[in-house]
Amino acid sequence: MRARLMMKVMSLLVMVVLTVISARSCSGGSDHSSPLDPTNVARNGIAGLCANQQATATASGDGAGSQGLDLSQAAAGNPAGLNALSQALGGQVSCPTTTVGPDNNGG
Repeated sequence: MRARLMMKVMSLLVMVVLTVISARSCSGGSDHSSPLDPTNVARNGIAGLCANQQATATASGDGAGSQGLDLSQAAAGNPAGLNALSQALGGQVSCPTTTVGPDNNGG
């Protein structure tokens, strides 16, 4: 009986701690350094998409790489979501322009 009560107290404590942590990470506070901040999650996701697109272009022999992120499917499926993402990131959603040449790719 006492073991059940202790287990219930411990699980309640864990749930409270997880709730506080998740509420803190999603709050609109001024601390945007958290990797769980929704804007940082979006930036990291777009950076990953850009890296994949550029790696695919490089592997296929396209020397120019990717000129921009192709969001045509996202725009067709949910234009309001794409607009919200653009607004949250502070402008147009696009990949950074990088060039890979013989000097900076190890070859």
